[in-house]
Amino acid sequence: MELIATAKDPVDVDGKGTSFDTFQSMQVWGNCSVQLSTPKNSKGRSSPYISIFRWSGEPLTAQCLGVWDLSSLFVIPPSICIADSVLWLPCMRRPKQYGAVAVSLEHLVLDPSAPPVELAYVEIPTPYNFASIASSGSLLIAGLRGRARPRQMIQLFEGSGGGAGSELASIMNPFPSDAESFGRHVVGEADKLFVQCANDDTIAWNAGAVYQYALSEPSKPTLARTLYPNAVENTLFGESLALGDWFVAVGAPAEEHGYVYLFDKSALDSDAPVGIIRSREPVDYQRGGIRHGTRIDALGNVLVVFQIEASRTRYAGKLTRYSTNRDGVDFGQPLEDYIFPDYSGGTSVDFLRDGSIRLLSSYVCLAAVSRRKKSRSGDILYHWEIQALSLSQPKRAKRRMSR
Repeated sequence: MELIATAKDPVDVDGKGTSFDTFQSMQVWGNCSVQLSTPKNSKGRSSPYISIFRWSGEPLTAQCLGVWDLSSLFVIPPSICIADSVLWLPCMRRPKQYGAVAVSLEHLVLDPSAPPVELAYVEIPTPYNFASIASSGSLLIAGLRGRARPRQMIQLFEGSGGGAGSELASIMNPFPSDAESFGRHVVGEADKLFVQCANDDTIAWNAGAVYQYALSEPSKPTLARTLYPNAVENTLFGESLALGDWFVAVGAPAEEHGYVYLFDKSALDSDAPVGIIRSREPVDYQRGGIRHGTRIDALGNVLVVFQIEASRTRYAGKLTRYSTNRDGVDFGQPLEDYIFPDYSGGTSVDFLRDGSIRLLSSYVCLAAVSRRKKSRSGDILYHWEIQALSLSQPKRAKRRMSR
């Protein structure tokens, strides 16, 4: 992999250069990337903004199509999702009353000077707030958590079209427990839905599980199978999820240095993984924590896995593309790497947040990178940028020779 293009943070709330802007989430829409961030103005007040970049040309370049203030819609971070051409954003219009508001992306692009116009609004039950928000085709999927019972559940809504916002069904945790995180990560496609429950205790204490639901009738989702990791405690199985052409990839970043399990998403009669991808880093506890699989994304037969390495003196990351060709001898093997710079020394930090690794196409991966540093006056400058990494010329990683 190599860095081929960069898009700088375009938000400037005061017209003087925003000094603090926190990246929250990113989604891909066609050849565009849509970012949610929360900049602070000169008075220290934070307000959510949406920005859109169009990635095109040879060599690849990014064009900022616009920046929009979402404060009038009462949007709250950190997640966003796109159903067809409709952008859904969590919001809170009254104290402890959460919901989601829909905005037309096509309208924003056609008239960047116009404020966002609300298309639809979904109100979720009062005792709950959002654990996650995602889309599956034209469906809006809301993972909810709250103090009422059940503590966690999933709600399905129409995500686009004339019936946008209409509730279709609710999915309860099949094995409820107060400490579980059912619905914190959700991915889906037209007829399938995968729901994470990282604290499931069926195999081992806090080993985790992923539930697969059939959505042939969205109003009647049915549990098709349950996916489990190895019988190891505290693996964070399901901390990251991604769907490819034939597989679902499930990250377990706390299992040793981190595992990524590959399951056949259509083999409903089997819950065994067809492949396991492990961190290639040697076990060296002096280096600090390595978490392989904290973020993953897939598109077609392309799978990319992010690994973070953190210690008191180091905070860096690596992105690796793996082979998903089941018939090839290199199945599950690394094809190419990109190592993000190590910003040590306390002056700046490079990190990747939830929703910040996105495949724009089979040849380009987008990564949101946030940095923090002190200016000469002592002020904290906090900005993000989107880096485009080329996947067009995969190279097999060289094996390290043992001495």
